[in-house]
Amino acid sequence: KASSVMIPTHLTNGSDVEIIAIDVFCTQITYRIVNCYRRPTYDQEAIVYVKAMVDCLKFLSKIGVTVLVVGDFNLPGINWDLDVADPESLSVANIFFKYVNETDLYQFVNFPTRRSNIVGHDSILDLILCCDRSVVFDVGSDAPFSTSDHDVVKFNLVGDVINEPSTSVYYDFNNASWSDINRTLANINWNSVVFDESDPGKCYEAFYSVINFCLESFVPKKIARMSDKKRNRYPRHVKQLLSKKKACWRRSKRFSTDALKAKYKESSIKCKEAIENYHSTYENRLLE
Repeated sequence: KASSVMIPTHLTNGSDVEIIAIDVFCTQITYRIVNCYRRPTYDQEAIVYVKAMVDCLKFLSKIGVTVLVVGDFNLPGINWDLDVADPESLSVANIFFKYVNETDLYQFVNFPTRRSNIVGHDSILDLILCCDRSVVFDVGSDAPFSTSDHDVVKFNLVGDVINEPSTSVYYDFNNASWSDINRTLANINWNSVVFDESDPGKCYEAFYSVINFCLESFVPKKIARMSDKKRNRYPRHVKQLLSKKKACWRRSKRFSTDALKAKYKESSIKCKEAIENYHSTYENRLLE
């Protein structure tokens, strides 16, 4: 087993865009992976949004590591096979395509990620973009997540990984000193600790520092040995439904008939319902 250290990256320019970024630290290489989502709209508001998204991506790329931009961009106006975009200079597709060319990004996905009911109108809407063509490999598709109509895009990255530790440290809340925690929290002047701060970020840090003090002072820690076997998360009947869903997706993708698409959709709904029921039952057991 192996893993990498991942740290969330904070975006501070205040733009209201759907972006999340993490820095992945391997032993000899660091990646910044920026995941984006853009709604499938193309009006004036969408133009403003994509401009804000491009500004955020430029901001997040100002770092001396390899940056990957991934996500669902919903830009059928870009033909990635021919490397051309919508000719209208102010179109959403053209604005994003201009950013890709100016920053010398390479687009790795070369297969449709969303199937259309119209023959010949399948689109590459989910993208993997990076300046370094040598770090991304084994790009492929998989069955959509839940009931989404977009295929999952999977890929691997070059990099030496950090060996996963054989033990894990966690807080033992069953043996926590709850009386000390209650007394500590009750004696804090929250108005001076939290509400005097005008900056939400500093307000959060002040609140977290109090909680962290309680955890470190009054909650003991335990060491657990990591199991070599992966935990089977879902019961057998859910796994069977997931396997059936994947088989339906493969047949639908290969033959693309209305009947197979309907069967896949029905299978996706059954999977979603079974997973939701499993989580609901599991949570209810914890509350009993």
